[in-house]
Amino acid sequence: MKKYLTMALSAITFFAIEANAAFVDTYSVNNWQKSLEGGFVNTKSAPDSIKINSNNGLNSGFSGERNMDFTVASLKGGFVTFDWSYKTNDKNGAGADPFGILLNGIFTQLTDNSGGKTQSGTFSFRVRPGDIFGFRANSVDSLLGIATTTISNFSAPSQVPAPAALWLMTIPVLSLARKKRLKTMA
Repeated sequence: MKKYLTMALSAITFFAIEANAAFVDTYSVNNWQKSLEGGFVNTKSAPDSIKINSNNGLNSGFSGERNMDFTVASLKGGFVTFDWSYKTNDKNGAGADPFGILLNGIFTQLTDNSGGKTQSGTFSFRVRPGDIFGFRANSVDSLLGIATTTISNFSAPSQVPAPAALWLMTIPVLSLARKKRLKTMA
């Protein structure tokens, strides 16, 4: 019986994908969507980190309030965790270029408007399968300088459960093992 159970569990494990600990595989930077409102995302340091920049209308042609969004769909429920390091050059300070996360279109600001021009932290939030999540660099006025946020130590749930058919295949395997065990007991 152990042999059949081991075979079934091995097959299930084979079809699972482990969680990501960087911008790789499912969460490779190529799979993310970028908005085009004047900011930009620098992915040159991926898979270890990315940099997301707010808009500065003087250089981009975009004026007024603008968002630079970088988003992706979650494959599985669980926690998204990352470190962030923020620095603004905006003469009006952090309140003019807030940074935060997006979860299904809802913005949660992580920077403190009255905080310093340099801020950092670690943040975790829960996602469900199919949720659209990511990062936003907002620019309130698109003037007087940009803010740059580096996102590192990113991890997100990506283990995909084995297909239902595979789970159903384990039933006959376990049934055979049970029958074999009953035969040897008789």
